Amino acid sequence: MVRYANAAVAVLGFLSSCDVVVGGKKKDADIDNMAYADCEEYCEKYGTVCGDLFFSKDGCMADCRMFPRTDVPPVYDLSFDPIDLGSDTINCRATHLSFAIEFGGGGDVYQARKSPDAAFHCGHASPGGEGICTDYDNNDGLNNPFRLMQSGGNFKFGACRVTEDKKVANCMRSDLTDDSVVGALKVLPSSTEHLFLHRNNLTYVPEDIADMFPNLKSLYLDGNYIASVSPKDFDGLDELEILSFNENPVTELDRHLLRGTPNLKTFSFFFGVSGITTITKIPKHFFQHTKGIVNIIMYGHKGLTKFDKDVFKGLTECKIISFVDCNFTWEGFPKGVFDDLVSLEYFDFFINNFTGPIPGDLFGPWAKNVFRTVFWGNPGIDGIEDGAFDNLENVKKIFLHWTGVSADDVAGVVPSSVEALTLP
Repeated sequence: MVRYANAAVAVLGFLSSCDVVVGGKKKDADIDNMAYADCEEYCEKYGTVCGDLFFSKDGCMADCRMFPRTDVPPVYDLSFDPIDLGSDTINCRATHLSFAIEFGGGGDVYQARKSPDAAFHCGHASPGGEGICTDYDNNDGLNNPFRLMQSGGNFKFGACRVTEDKKVANCMRSDLTDDSVVGALKVLPSSTEHLFLHRNNLTYVPEDIADMFPNLKSLYLDGNYIASVSPKDFDGLDELEILSFNENPVTELDRHLLRGTPNLKTFSFFFGVSGITTITKIPKHFFQHTKGIVNIIMYGHKGLTKFDKDVFKGLTECKIISFVDCNFTWEGFPKGVFDDLVSLEYFDFFINNFTGPIPGDLFGPWAKNVFRTVFWGNPGIDGIEDGAFDNLENVKKIFLHWTGVSADDVAGVVPSSVEALTLP
């Protein structure tokens, strides 16, 4: 049975009565005092495009109030900043709503509701973020870096702003250059655990980060002009859990780039703007030093066509692999390449270069925990071989929109666990 599903809002009521620090002053965080003006637009659009029978405007407003904000307002058209394609922010959620509205409804929110685009993007636009509009944390969504920045206050430290507990430093859009960045970082507390350097004018990774911030857990370098990175850039970052350098023109990854980050959980390196030069390979054993990695997010690398057979070897804790807008083919998946991904939940190859039917042996026994699989945007896929989905025991969502797969092709092969299936 083919159907399109809308995402429900998951209410985060646990945050409605806590104290937060805003502008250096502690305030009671009730919804009336703390609601953001942008929540009205978000909840109106989300409710129309994504809401189901359980949608609650009040619940949505409560959730939205706690979404972290970047230094620019969210937009609901295709003029978004590419760095807002990921991370736990209202901006990321607005971006995915804009995709659903523009691509699914031609700008009409009511038409968008009926489209496969809504079924796909509403999960990312929801409070949970569904693997994309979120960040790794160790406490069920309470302690990811953006949320800590949002709720921890705002104190000026030179070019940056720091939270009251001196653990989060926000240096986004601070006009930092290679000449000024080290000086700006040196005045920050050594207790800093999360460092945001989005949208500055850096051409290399600042020196001595590990010495300045020995307890650093997340480093965001998104939207700079860094053309090369080396292992020494990240040596000594033993506690680092998130490394994000999206939208930087890096064209080569050193095999030992991550040797200094043994506790890394998220590696995010995507391009949101087509036409930029990208990497052409992920080195063999690239993740050998980060066996506990959970999220691998690499969009827009048009030069990527195949994996080395050992690239995911030993990654038994990995939950997300997302290679959107690359050029992978079925031949680019060597036999056994995914075998160690026994915890994988999100298998995402939206917009690649697959041709022919989905292979019968693509999903092995390793795939029993996969709940979402995406082949959307691969018009060359023209069928599904017998047995292709047999090991997807717990899959909830399969996206085959903008492919050549028909309703006849999926008849009898879609697992009974599927709740949302999109077809052309």
